[in-house]
Amino acid sequence: MTRPWALLGAALLLFSLGAIAQGRERQPTLLVAQDGGAAQLEADECPVRFTITASDYRHWGSTSYQVLLIGVLRNTGTQTITLVAPGDGSTRGVRTPRITLQVETAEGTPHPLHRGTLVDGQINPLRREAVFDLPAGESRLIENWLGVAGITEPGAYEISVEYWNDPGMEWTARPLARHDPSAMERVRASTPCRVTSNNLRVDVPERR
Repeated sequence: MTRPWALLGAALLLFSLGAIAQGRERQPTLLVAQDGGAAQLEADECPVRFTITASDYRHWGSTSYQVLLIGVLRNTGTQTITLVAPGDGSTRGVRTPRITLQVETAEGTPHPLHRGTLVDGQINPLRREAVFDLPAGESRLIENWLGVAGITEPGAYEISVEYWNDPGMEWTARPLARHDPSAMERVRASTPCRVTSNNLRVDVPERR
């Protein structure tokens, strides 16, 4: 039986794509690439397909577009797996899962990104709901902590995100409060998984 949040994830993903396709004046055009998205199966051949799209964008200052990302992790295997949702520190590589955002021009030139800094080297504590089981054939919507692609020049770009759940990784930032002990135990027993998303094509026009 498909769970309600799986239906919600699919519906929100389709809604995002539909809203983006309608477009607004001077708004970047966002499309999920049809020729991308084959999961790079590493870390014990984790059977996951990772699809990203843009939930929104916003102007930042006079020159930058910030593309806000959401994603869906789908278990394409035959058994239930256990994964960890991204959280505070994931995009800076100080905890699992590590989230690596990549933006390239249409010619394949990397676009520089600002990863941010840790405040006093601290992160939000791990909570129980961050660790979840993903049955075969079902999906999980990831709405937060996938990073924000800041694009400073007009043109065509491709955005991708790598999700890397490494259960044995050492968490190198101090939590603002104590990590949930049972949740951390589940992290250590979770499924190793390293997968790269589809390429999200972004066409950013000159700002008028």
